[in-house]
Amino acid sequence: MVLLSRLKLNCDLYILTETWNAVHTNLPIMNNYNRFSTTNNHNRSDGLVIYTKTGLTTIVKEVILKDASCLTIKINSNTIVIAIYRSPSIKNIDPFLNSLDKLLKKHKFYSTIILMGDINIDIKPNNQKPDSDKYLNFLAMHGLLAGHTFPTRFGSCLDHFMVKTNNKSVTLVLRAPLTDHSAVISCLDIVTQDSQKSRTFVMNKVNYPDLLSDLEMYSFHDILASNDANWAAERFVGVLTNILDKHTSTTLVPRRTRCLKPWITPGLVRCMRNRDKMHLRCKLDPNNEIINITYRRYKNFCNDLLKRLKRNYERNELNKCSNNLKKTWETVKSIVYTSKQTTIPTELLKIGATPKNSVEMVNEFFAELGKRYSDKIPNCNADLSNKIDHKSPAKSFVMLETDNEEIETVIMGLKNDSAMGWDGISNKLLKNCRHILIPIITHITNLSFTTGNFPDIFKISIIHPIHKTGAKDNIDNYRPISVLPALSKILEKVMNRRLLSFLENEHLISDNQYGFRAGKSTSDAVSGISEYIAQNLDCQNKSIGMFLDKHKSRNK
Repeated sequence: MVLLSRLKLNCDLYILTETWNAVHTNLPIMNNYNRFSTTNNHNRSDGLVIYTKTGLTTIVKEVILKDASCLTIKINSNTIVIAIYRSPSIKNIDPFLNSLDKLLKKHKFYSTIILMGDINIDIKPNNQKPDSDKYLNFLAMHGLLAGHTFPTRFGSCLDHFMVKTNNKSVTLVLRAPLTDHSAVISCLDIVTQDSQKSRTFVMNKVNYPDLLSDLEMYSFHDILASNDANWAAERFVGVLTNILDKHTSTTLVPRRTRCLKPWITPGLVRCMRNRDKMHLRCKLDPNNEIINITYRRYKNFCNDLLKRLKRNYERNELNKCSNNLKKTWETVKSIVYTSKQTTIPTELLKIGATPKNSVEMVNEFFAELGKRYSDKIPNCNADLSNKIDHKSPAKSFVMLETDNEEIETVIMGLKNDSAMGWDGISNKLLKNCRHILIPIITHITNLSFTTGNFPDIFKISIIHPIHKTGAKDNIDNYRPISVLPALSKILEKVMNRRLLSFLENEHLISDNQYGFRAGKSTSDAVSGISEYIAQNLDCQNKSIGMFLDKHKSRNK
């Protein structure tokens, strides 16, 4: 990560070779990149790992090659990248070339073919090795030429960039401090419709002192005097967003100040850079014992510090969520790199004639889910009242008004890291300005309760389609995640408090309902069913279980 931040490049592909996939099964995650790796490993150190930029449409497949690991990346209908790692322990290259010949013949119709990776065949000019000529002549027969012949490891050119193309290409060899191999950076002029513009790192900074000053000076009397929940909510959101936009500045975050990892401090970055510089000096003067000893000591110190800080950070993160089992598992998965990667569903932009039309189709599909469900419910005109044998509860549900204290409790209970809604109003803003905003929010909430009208502006949400299974260009294979405004959540939580209190007090919720209830979890459900089965077994009764697969139940 430090090397990439110093290069100031935003590459479309990163190819790592000799990654020890058989040993390290949980591979690191790079933000805004999809990760792929080989599973057909010939020895412990074998393996390939590829990171492709999110938004770049690619098809990545593992190919079985003799004596080598291989991944193919199809970027468009004309371009394919073949990434290969071949172990140096295999001396006979004929089986490898024979299997590679079949692969190249299969993809000979691609106008641009890139073959790159750690092949461990020295192609440096005038090296007098027969395997080199055999390998280069073989690739030349398929139209591939060497993009560079610079040394990449101890004077030998083992890391190749072979290319067949009519486009311009540039290849650089960089002395990297990571391994004993140099890094190969290649740039190819390919125009694709799917290519995503390079991501700029921007940060929105809110000037809270000035924002608070403006809010204190603003008069909300018209909102407090209104009896229309819709108008009051719309007016309140409009005022708040205007003042927020006025005091929000967008700045580009310099690469040198970006956070590489939460535990890597600016001082540690300088330490790593010094370590890398000393490593390069060792390469330039390998016989200088003083430089070598100094580098080894500094490297051990730096690496030990890195590991210690990472362990402390992970330990603190686990301690923070010790009382939240769900958050604990999320933290564990992030530590061992097993968290699911969320990718932008760019495939859905192609289901319509234009991207705009595609977005409208997706929005309409999810917006009408409820209507489609209700239309499938069969009409039932039977009178069921005579079949109800229990009396209605004597008590009735009363919608009591809220007050400033309850609204403050709800606001302070909101999560700081929750995503913002379409209006850009964050939970942090509501907490910092709560002494000004609470009376207005209380008034709007009470208006909503007394008029029975949930403000329309609170119903607007941002829909994030999350892919589940199946083809990514089929909208039926996505689950919608709705991000509502923070103000909407406050009203919902106040209503939920009243409704849940009534249902609990009147015992209208089954004791076997464990989901979405405070103080109950899946472990309670497992314990309950286990105890029930055990009691039946003790009484020599039979227990019958019915298991329903709810996979894609919304489509049935």
